Amino acid sequence: VPVGPSIVTETVPSGTALTTVSSLPIGSLVSSNLASGAATVTVTDGGQTTVTFLNALIPVIPTTGRLQICKVAGSGVGVGTPYTFTVAGLSNVTVLAGAAPGGNCSQALVVPGGATLVTETLAGSVLTDVSTVPAGMVVSSNLSAGTASIMVNAGGQTVATFLNTAIPTGMLQICKAAGAGVTLGTDFKFSVSGSSTLVTVPAGLAPVGTCSQPVVSQIGQRVVTESLPAGTTLVSVSTTPANLLVSSNLPGGSATVTVNAGATTVVTFLNTTAPTTGLLQICKIAGTGVAPGEKFNFLVAGTNLTVPAGSCATGGSFPNGTSVTIAETPSAGTVLSAIGVSPADRQLSASLPSRTVTVKIGADTTVVSFTNTAGGVGMLKVCKIAGTGIVSGTRFTFTVAGASLAVPAGFCAKAGIMPVGTVVTITEPASPGTSVSAIGVVPADRQNSVNLPGRTVTATVGVGVTEVYFTNVKTP
Repeated sequence: VPVGPSIVTETVPSGTALTTVSSLPIGSLVSSNLASGAATVTVTDGGQTTVTFLNALIPVIPTTGRLQICKVAGSGVGVGTPYTFTVAGLSNVTVLAGAAPGGNCSQALVVPGGATLVTETLAGSVLTDVSTVPAGMVVSSNLSAGTASIMVNAGGQTVATFLNTAIPTGMLQICKAAGAGVTLGTDFKFSVSGSSTLVTVPAGLAPVGTCSQPVVSQIGQRVVTESLPAGTTLVSVSTTPANLLVSSNLPGGSATVTVNAGATTVVTFLNTTAPTTGLLQICKIAGTGVAPGEKFNFLVAGTNLTVPAGSCATGGSFPNGTSVTIAETPSAGTVLSAIGVSPADRQLSASLPSRTVTVKIGADTTVVSFTNTAGGVGMLKVCKIAGTGIVSGTRFTFTVAGASLAVPAGFCAKAGIMPVGTVVTITEPASPGTSVSAIGVVPADRQNSVNLPGRTVTATVGVGVTEVYFTNVKTP
């Protein structure tokens, strides 16, 4: 080569790197560029320069590791029971449960370095523990869901061991008792939460009924639901032992019961047939100014019915779901102030001005209440009682609120229709040969004052009819 500086360039093979360049004689190396594989050396006249290139393999940094899954058969789990695991990004892996402490293990699986999610398909057992070798490689776990996040170091291997135990169980027995109207032997079907199997039980004599075979059940609270046949109603649910009934929903046909490990819970459902007719009851409430016992008239589905204030009367029996209209006949001196229906959801419509209500008949008793208070107008009557020596039919004259009124002995005469609460003065002028021996008002609480010598009484017109009685006798 020519004397002087000379550039030597190496073609660096793939996967290798130039690490050093040296030369002889010492000092003949001018410069080197390891990255480009080049070196500059000096060649002397008549001399020899030796250049040495040292290469090394480029280290390969691993990106994957190995994961081995082991399954240990805990309490109640049979050795050899297959368990399926899902490893993120890989096909399902099945591992047979083995005896503690090591169990049985899968082949080592190649997985990306880092946290790997492993999910166990839980069937008939619960995951109670997840451990690793090396220790501390469990990033997180959800035992109830059967999952664990396992750390796998690139270039390393992690062994993850899953320990399962059998789910504790108890026994559940379902009994069906035939109540009123239910035919013995009628099949009833039940479902239990956590189980897809329907249990069929024929109805038996109350209170015990007929019972199913005890079935294995998970412990804790179980919901037992009855498929209610058309026309039947669940009326009660009980358990043996009695304290195992948590709650019941009779309209929904279900009950929540507790099943204890190693014990039997007996739950008994009692059904009756749903009534096809319901009763209608009409009640009259005596409001302010209305005397208890005062009679009020109603039209119930076209039939007349009389109900005294302060009491109730049966309006009839009707098929369930029937719409019935009840109308109160107007009564002098009272005002309808309220209409009520119990249960409230059976009221379809109501009108105070027209004094009507329409209800929907239910399976039991539907109660309709009308409340009246004093108001409007009332009738005033004046009556003459023929006392000793007075001939029946003898005419007597009265002054009623300034107006003249003739009443034959032994009879009553209408004195007029007046607003309730009106105070009226009634006076009997003197009749030759007779004297007033008594004055009375019916109802008595409407009498204000009586002046027998003056043949005068004041009365308050009330609800309905107010009657004033004068009794005369013959004088010598």
